[in-house]
Amino acid sequence: MPAIVAASGIESFQGSASQSVFDALPNRPAELPQTNVNPSYWQATFEGPAKTAHLSDSSAVEGEATVAIIGTGITGISTLYHLVTRLQSGTRIVLFDARGFCSGATGRNGGHMTPLSALSYRELRNSPGISRYAVKPPEGRTRQEVYGNDRGDLLDEVVRTMLVCEARTAAELLVLTRTEAAMARKDPSEAQLEGYVDPELQCAGRWIVALEDGEVKEVEDSITAANHAGLSDWTKGLIRLPNAELEQLGLSGAKAAWEQTGSTVHPLKLVSLLYSVAMRTARERRIQVEAHTYCPVDEVVEQASNGLNNLTQSSSRALLRTRRGSLQARYVVHATNAWASHLSPQLAGPKGIVPTRGQAMAVEPKEPQTWSQGLATPDGFNYMQMRPGTAQVQAEASQGPAKNPPIIFGGGRDSAPAYEWGVENDGELSNNVSKRQRQLLPSLLPSAFGGLPQPTHEWTGIMAYTQSLNPICGPLLRGQALADEDSDLKPSADIVPGQYIAAGYSGVSLDQVSGWVTRTDHHSPRVRACLVS
Repeated sequence: MPAIVAASGIESFQGSASQSVFDALPNRPAELPQTNVNPSYWQATFEGPAKTAHLSDSSAVEGEATVAIIGTGITGISTLYHLVTRLQSGTRIVLFDARGFCSGATGRNGGHMTPLSALSYRELRNSPGISRYAVKPPEGRTRQEVYGNDRGDLLDEVVRTMLVCEARTAAELLVLTRTEAAMARKDPSEAQLEGYVDPELQCAGRWIVALEDGEVKEVEDSITAANHAGLSDWTKGLIRLPNAELEQLGLSGAKAAWEQTGSTVHPLKLVSLLYSVAMRTARERRIQVEAHTYCPVDEVVEQASNGLNNLTQSSSRALLRTRRGSLQARYVVHATNAWASHLSPQLAGPKGIVPTRGQAMAVEPKEPQTWSQGLATPDGFNYMQMRPGTAQVQAEASQGPAKNPPIIFGGGRDSAPAYEWGVENDGELSNNVSKRQRQLLPSLLPSAFGGLPQPTHEWTGIMAYTQSLNPICGPLLRGQALADEDSDLKPSADIVPGQYIAAGYSGVSLDQVSGWVTRTDHHSPRVRACLVS
């Protein structure tokens, strides 16, 4: 699901009660995704890529592929985007999804695309295993000479690297969307043929809105700690807003708010755009790509390898069994996030990946609103955005005559009895969360809602959490061979040959997810390699 995560940038465990519930969860593998679910606002307003875009919900699965990608959300499509620029002509890539294109968390989230900021400093510095990434200056050289400052310590330099990679990933996504938009304006006919999709990107920043005095102190303390660590160049981008601006936006109940870099987007359209760019590259480089939707992979069977390491050589190392046939694959990428343990039961439970249900709704305000930034509360449990006020979007939201563009509001998970930990059913709503959302939204924006809001769309989506709040990214490990966060990785004998995973994003925003696909190490802190969530 979404989240624009917290003032910290990471939706952390809210106290010992939440942590204890998480730690007590059973080691139960995830079931397949539900087939009958309420469409999200994003799914209700966009059907996804055209059926002609090598997507099929009925064709047979057969033959051999260089790479099989399980999942067509931001992770799976980002993986495709990278692979088609690296593999040689003649290779074959096959994608699978148990439901429709991008129908998991990416197509059912809050639509935020924001890199982590210096507000995340304390959480990032305390990430388990972060010390593995601390690099001492060469002998005879000082930290001032190597890193440009002598404040903080080596762990603070790791945090700086994380923030740099976050910013780089977000910037590359923005460049991609703007470049494609410019090309579409230059040649609309060609853009239509290529499957161009406008992702409705709004680069108006993100506001962290504190509703309590304690939240104000928490944010200010985070900024102070980052400054003391030598990250003042990053805290300069965090601007406390005048109260007059809060009143102008209708946030009369807010104690304070800070602005940071960020964007909002139509996530299903963003992933569809990324898919169209990847398919164009594949055609240019003569790489065969096909995607099977409504085709769950029931089993991935490990096969003996002949030891070949060249991607262009044929050497199947896995057999993927589906209800429409089987596929031999040299490499397999598990991009199923919350459902990863369905095919890899060793990832079940609190020591692996825990499905976690988030909830959101689309609501039309009683009066027109004109803001375009994303909003979030410091605890990361509540987040919202307003859709662009174009005639097209207004018509989509109202399913008829143009009305006020909707507000997409998510959160309230802390009102559920067990924080929705371990819940993988996105075919149902939580009554507790629904009630809490209807109470919260008028308190955040009293001028926009006179009474309890009545949503036009209401839906749930399944996030994936780990105990460390860090994703699992890299080679898939067999058995109970998950590496201890504070130790080195397990021997290569524990690695399933040819199989990789990127999952367990713990509620982060789209660009943060997308930044993980080129990672090569396993269960690491938030150090990104770069580009595409």
